[in-house]
Amino acid sequence: MDGYTCFLVPTIVLYGIYSIWPVLATLFYSLMDWNGFQSSGSFCGLDNYIELFADGLFWNSLGVTFLFILIVVPVRFFIVTWIRNSLELEQTSLSIIF
Repeated sequence: MDGYTCFLVPTIVLYGIYSIWPVLATLFYSLMDWNGFQSSGSFCGLDNYIELFADGLFWNSLGVTFLFILIVVPVRFFIVTWIRNSLELEQTSLSIIF
């Protein structure tokens, strides 16, 4: 292996283990009728998603989440910007804090 490959292989392996594998496992488990405690489950396909999108509580929680994002993100941005502008700090200190 050349020099670049020696550095890339561990990164790709760790990325696959900690990022790709959980996503694929979640997609697989979402297609199963399995409560997590039984030894095995049965394949139900997209029935879980059909039930999810038909549930009013899901749409309510999704709306509340988007409302929370629309309010909290701009408020936090303006508060942090105000704090940053009101402090008399050098650029190095600002880099450490923010």
